[in-house]
Amino acid sequence: MSADKRKHGSLDSFVTITKNALMTHSSSEQVELDSSEIVSIEVTHPADTEAEEPENNSSSNLNQNLVIIDSHPDTHQNDIGFHLSLRTSITDETKYELLTKPFRPDKKYTFPNQEGKNGTIRRFMPTWLVQHSFLSYSPYYEGAFFSACSLFSSLASNQSTSIFISYPCSRFHHLKHFTTHIKIHLNSGSHKLATTRATSFIRTFENPSSGIDYQLDRNRIEMIEKNKSILLSIIKVVIACARQNIALRGHRGEDITSIREHIDAIGMPSGSNFISLLKQRIDAGDQLLQSHLTKGPRNSTYTSPSIQNELIELIYEHILSTILCRVGPTTLYSIIVDGTTDSSNIEQLCLLIRYVDSHTNEIHEDFLGFVPTTSSTGEAIVEHILSCLKRFKLSLANCIGQAYDGASCMSGIFKGCQAFIKRFCPDAEYMHCSSHALNLALIDSTSSFIRNTFGIIKSVINFFSDSPKRTNALKYEIERPDNDYLILTKKKRLVSLCETRWVERNVAIETFLELYIPISNTLDVLRIEGDSSSQQLYHPVNSFETIVCTCITSFLLSEITPLSRLLQTSTIDFGVAHQHVLSLLKTFDIRQTNASDYFKNIVFEQAIEVAKELFVQPEVPRSYQRRNGQSILDPEEFYRDHVFLPFLIELKANVDKRLSVFSHTRIQLLTQVRPECITAAACSTTELYKKLKQEFSERLPQPLQLFGEVERWKIECIDLMKKPNGYNLWMSDLLTKCNPVFYPNIHFLLVFLATLPVTTSSAERAFSSLKRIKTYCRSTMVEDRLNGLAVAFIHKNVEINPHKILDLFVQRNQRRFDFGL
Repeated sequence: MSADKRKHGSLDSFVTITKNALMTHSSSEQVELDSSEIVSIEVTHPADTEAEEPENNSSSNLNQNLVIIDSHPDTHQNDIGFHLSLRTSITDETKYELLTKPFRPDKKYTFPNQEGKNGTIRRFMPTWLVQHSFLSYSPYYEGAFFSACSLFSSLASNQSTSIFISYPCSRFHHLKHFTTHIKIHLNSGSHKLATTRATSFIRTFENPSSGIDYQLDRNRIEMIEKNKSILLSIIKVVIACARQNIALRGHRGEDITSIREHIDAIGMPSGSNFISLLKQRIDAGDQLLQSHLTKGPRNSTYTSPSIQNELIELIYEHILSTILCRVGPTTLYSIIVDGTTDSSNIEQLCLLIRYVDSHTNEIHEDFLGFVPTTSSTGEAIVEHILSCLKRFKLSLANCIGQAYDGASCMSGIFKGCQAFIKRFCPDAEYMHCSSHALNLALIDSTSSFIRNTFGIIKSVINFFSDSPKRTNALKYEIERPDNDYLILTKKKRLVSLCETRWVERNVAIETFLELYIPISNTLDVLRIEGDSSSQQLYHPVNSFETIVCTCITSFLLSEITPLSRLLQTSTIDFGVAHQHVLSLLKTFDIRQTNASDYFKNIVFEQAIEVAKELFVQPEVPRSYQRRNGQSILDPEEFYRDHVFLPFLIELKANVDKRLSVFSHTRIQLLTQVRPECITAAACSTTELYKKLKQEFSERLPQPLQLFGEVERWKIECIDLMKKPNGYNLWMSDLLTKCNPVFYPNIHFLLVFLATLPVTTSSAERAFSSLKRIKTYCRSTMVEDRLNGLAVAFIHKNVEINPHKILDLFVQRNQRRFDFGL
């Protein structure tokens, strides 16, 4: 995400005011002509590298240079060029036919060649007619006109030299710099006026009773542009607040009277954030907005909470449509669902989908929304999920995976959510979140020694964090220049132990171990000063059992932390994750085989150094000797055999057991297609072909070509493995190297593997955003507003086009302002 250019990431983007605000148009709008409704939109294309200014030839010269070809006399009825050549008045019926049913060249139509000075040949592109509505091709001149401009532009009579109006786009230099010429024309005032007139004319012609006059005057055009400019300013403020998670409203409702007081006030608070940002735009030079808020009608300011909610809802629909456009009718996807309670004590289900973008080969885990629920049963949750999938028009047949945590209502094999989902989506395999599984493996592996150590560390951390006086005392001890011990850390404070993620406790334990000596000395100082709580903690901290168990925990958790970080990546696939799990298990085997050397030289030596600084004598716990009746004189042997090795063996067994999802038959089979697996000596091409055909024959695009593809893909992977960084490629890179034209079946199988969800970490990240959005002060937020703000805040890489929001807003309901509809 760091590479994305977030256009709305800064508050400066919505306070930039265009000087010519009355005639500002979006550069991403396009005119679309439909038989039932016409919406005026414009599209601009990047300018050519060699820009050329339009010619300023005289009218007489242009008329003399017009070459009449008339290659299709039978098209005169719908040929805009032929009717313009007659130089007679055109009836309304003919205008309607030229606008709605112009001549359209078919695929067999041959466009004439235009030769340049250097002999280069160019010809008209039929795609230009598709990209630009109202652009009509004339076989009479073998060139293009804008029919709306030719028929309704006021400039057509006194500026006949204008290209696309009275002069067709047909010459070589016109075709060479077509993008530049059409961009200039689309941004001209005459084109905008003519397009509006043509649109109104078509509606009036089709429905004469509507009473709309297509001869719009310039005053109304300017009024429409003024109204759009005002509404665009308000929309940009709402978008900026949603992007930055800024509360729009103040602590009390604001009517138009209070808004005008805040707008006119100088040097006083400006009310809510929404009003403050509107005032910032006014201070930046938006005079239209200022006039609207201070002198405009009181019943149509477009700043009320209901308008804000409507705009936020439109932002949600706009972003969601952008996301769902990436998911085609045949795109495979998986669902990720998790639940939490928000600040208003409402149970919220978080729904995400995981899929592969067919255009970029990137893996996406996109948040779709929060769904409130009053029941946590598997059947109730499934109803919400299926309702959302139906509302988003996602085919159940394309759902191939589902990922939840280990709660019984989600993972139950009879009445769990995953069991109900499989009734509707038989291919949707349930995947237990790997991060949760790793967390459970750690919990199951802790012995009494480790649990006691965690309890002591947690008590010490709470002891210092609950009092600023104690925190400052620890900080002074760390920074004291005359201390006689060495601290190889820049950390100045302790980190709290995570209650849910045991792997995340490694940071807290490492910090505690690095600050162990200052902690002990601070407790000693505080207990001398009469702090009874420090007296209770001083002796456990200065116990050799606590010291060595802290070292054991810190070093073993450091082996798991990289895997935990990796599993939380949204773009990881089971192939890469499985390789790293195997690597971790091999590391544990090495630690167990070399337990004597590793424990003595790494773990126990660190414990001895800390104990030496604290004047603590290494010894075996007396309670253990009394309870077991054994006399063990060597502390190293005791802590290695009774603490380190049992913890290591249990941890290795539980990681292998809990992450058994990697051993799933379908995952194991799909993983064999990866380069590092298919090139292994034990991999048989024939056996792999038979298993893949048996498992995926109904879904493969070309199953008869599978065997040949597997052989060719294996040869390709052998060459790929010889290149640097060819091992354990991430799926997005691997899909790029697997050409879907040469390997359609292999590409499909890799996409299938990439679509399967590994963890639910993306849902938990959405919960973090939920806590920042729906705070205690905003706990009464309605669900539609919550989803709109959440989607805008989470999907910062999705562009929000204010002009698209404006179009949706204007078309939804009738408005008091005139927006040209």
